[in-house]
Amino acid sequence: MSDFLKVLDAAEGQDHVLLLTYLHTAARKNELFSATWSDVDFGVQRIRLWTNKTGGKGRKAAWIDMTDELARVLASHRRKNPDSLFLFTKANGKPYRSRHTWLKPFCAQVGVKPFDFHSIRHLTATYLIDKQFPLPVVQSILRHSSISVTAIYLHSLQPQKAALMTLPTGKSQQEANSSKIHKGNE
Repeated sequence: MSDFLKVLDAAEGQDHVLLLTYLHTAARKNELFSATWSDVDFGVQRIRLWTNKTGGKGRKAAWIDMTDELARVLASHRRKNPDSLFLFTKANGKPYRSRHTWLKPFCAQVGVKPFDFHSIRHLTATYLIDKQFPLPVVQSILRHSSISVTAIYLHSLQPQKAALMTLPTGKSQQEANSSKIHKGNE
């Protein structure tokens, strides 16, 4: 999260809005690049994201609640771009299809390990799980078709060594923990 926040803080204008929107919606890359202003409902603070991840059944929409900060930032972005159809556009007004040539070099410029847009989706999911939000809530934000997909997705995010380090090591560990407790009570 700290690396992402460094990049977010260094980004300006539309780039800042784009990064914050990825973080606050857990969007897939193409979902934000194809989003139009008709997909934003400022009245009830929600944004509609369209996905092609439907098992061959065409596009499917899902509404995601917006945080107060995301609504504020998007409203400001809209006021600066009143004639734009799409949320995020190139200088010529056409929507982005990809920005893979921007983010990784920008990360390097800021001095953090480069990441891509999909990594921000993973970051949002990991952050929410770390904050103890229930799996069904995270599933709804990620817009997975089933909770098992979310569980698999999140397990793939967990570093193996960190998980294994939580395993007990035997009696010596219990004795070490016990002596720490006793010394603290003296």
